[in-house]
Amino acid sequence: MRYYQIIKGMSSKFNHRLKMIEYALQHGISQAAKEYQTIRKTVRK
Repeated sequence: MRYYQIIKGMSSKFNHRLKMIEYALQHGISQAAKEYQTIRKTVRK
């Protein structure tokens, strides 16, 4: 499922974004973008 579809249906977006950022810090921005099926710009935002 794509990142946008997940976020659109959530009431609390903060926890999902936090997990994505933690993943990016450990594995890098490009890898996080691939994992969450989004673009790098979204991860950096």
